[in-house]
Formats: sequence, C-alpha cells, structure tokens
Amino acid sequence: MAQVGGILAFKSTNVANKAVYFMGIDKAKFRKPVLPGDRLELVLEVTK
Repeated sequence: MAQVGGILAFKSTNVANKAVYFMGIDKAKFRKPVLPGDRLELVLEVTK
C-alpha cells in the first residue's frame, strides 16, 4: 500500500524534482492473520 500511495503522490504532482517519502506507521494492528487466498482490493481517488 505504501509503495502504491508513494507512486500516486509522486505522479500527481506537477512540479519537477520532488521527493516522496514514506516514513512509517506506528502501532498498526491487524485484526486477523492473512491466509492463502485472501484478497485486498484498494480503490484510490485523488481528491486534491
């Protein structure tokens, strides 16, 4: 997710020589383990 979000942020800027950094997420928790066959679908929309 972080890689895709970084690419989206980089591509959505119109200014050259910009850098996009992902710093991290603290205290993230997962509700249940990921099992083979599980899928995650993300839909992103640039709003600004």
